[in-house]
Amino acid sequence: MAGKIRGAHFRYLPVGPAERDWGIHVSAAGAFAIPPGSPYPLPAPRAYRFRYDRGRVLSEYAMVYVPRGRGTFESRETGPRPVTPGTLMLLFPGRWHRYRPDPRTGWDEYWVCFDGEHVRDLEQRGFLRPREPLHRAGASPGLAALFAGIMDALRSGELGSAQVAAADALAVLARVLSASRRARRVDRRAEQVILKAKQLVVRAAAGPLRVPELARELGVGYSWLRQTFRQHTGLAPARYHAQVRLHKAQELLEGTDLSVKEIALELGYDTQSYFSRAFRKETGRWPTDWRAACRRASAPAESASQLSGRPSIRPARGLKSEG
Repeated sequence: MAGKIRGAHFRYLPVGPAERDWGIHVSAAGAFAIPPGSPYPLPAPRAYRFRYDRGRVLSEYAMVYVPRGRGTFESRETGPRPVTPGTLMLLFPGRWHRYRPDPRTGWDEYWVCFDGEHVRDLEQRGFLRPREPLHRAGASPGLAALFAGIMDALRSGELGSAQVAAADALAVLARVLSASRRARRVDRRAEQVILKAKQLVVRAAAGPLRVPELARELGVGYSWLRQTFRQHTGLAPARYHAQVRLHKAQELLEGTDLSVKEIALELGYDTQSYFSRAFRKETGRWPTDWRAACRRASAPAESASQLSGRPSIRPARGLKSEG
């Protein structure tokens, strides 16, 4: 199965509580070889059947990997898109879609249907995106072997085979998403610029960040810097700077005896009050509360006051901590 696909092969698996509790489960998998000029799609069970003119909506996720041939894919989120050799189509539950090979070339396809709480969590966290259903995985023997392994596991029916199939499906996702991220990476020069930008942002922790000035210092455009910086770090430069200042503030609160006012000045905030509000917005705590919590966590199990028999001093109730 890891080599050339011959004919049509597919397996379906009843999904019970043990499979669902795993967090990801596979319900079906198959491999089709579609010669040029052949009818498509091939016959399938009702849950997976579709006509190209009507399209289809699945109740679960599916991956369709095309190592050979060309065709088209369409969804409401993307419109028509070309499918080239090495493309993996990621299909989402409840989302209309359709696809078919070019009659002049046909195609080979591996497919697997899957679902589970872990997969839906990946979509919620943005790893799987309905607006990005096509992934350029390349003609990979390793991917073909994983799909073949899923089918072998479903075919065997041995104890634990469902979990093995699920693990292989997750491995396909990981490899394909990794390949897509590498394919989207900007050129080497851009990587060097962003690395330098991150260094400058860290050095600017003790003060405000002016992104237009940062762009001029790096010799790039303001819009390009913001967009490319976000691609690499997941954060806009200003947001990245805010996180750097927050981490620096936490280090100073935990590791020094500087007052909150002195830390605010050290980090370039105009006032202690402004720093305290910014810190609380990010952490949910005032700086003094953060410091106290850190010191309680690092204190010995028995305090000196406990050892001496003296009662510890506690603040009066109703008093608010000052930033």
